[in-house]
Amino acid sequence: MPMPVPAHRSSLHSPPHTHSLIQSLAANVHQRVGSAEPYDPYIPAGSGSAPAAGGSSGNGAGQPRGQQSKKIADIQEQIDSTVNVMHENIQRVAERGERLDALQDKTDTLAVSAQGFRRGANRVRKQMWWKDMKMRIIIGVGIAVLIIIIVVPIVKA
Repeated sequence: MPMPVPAHRSSLHSPPHTHSLIQSLAANVHQRVGSAEPYDPYIPAGSGSAPAAGGSSGNGAGQPRGQQSKKIADIQEQIDSTVNVMHENIQRVAERGERLDALQDKTDTLAVSAQGFRRGANRVRKQMWWKDMKMRIIIGVGIAVLIIIIVVPIVKA
């Protein structure tokens, strides 16, 4: 009798569209990281660089232009670093999903093997029980014959 193979249960762990969602997020992050201009959430996508709002007065806080551009560069560096970390995290999640799928397949295979082992062990146990029973019957018959051989001559005498 062929052994049934359990159905793949990876859909219980994550929705089927998760992998494509992760890939699209990774592509989006990669596109932003790989672009020539750094990502700025206040500039609409595709517009390039926009003129600074606030007129010609500059920063409005009385700071020199160099200090403000350094702060902007530092903030942009932090944003780029965060985007890189997010990209790595998304890749790790995708790799983890693949490893979980492989582990689920191995688990299913192991469950089928364990079921086959259990059936084989039960078959061997039954065979050994019958072998033991046959031996006990043979020994019982042998003892009965021996007793008959000893008792019959004594009773006749």
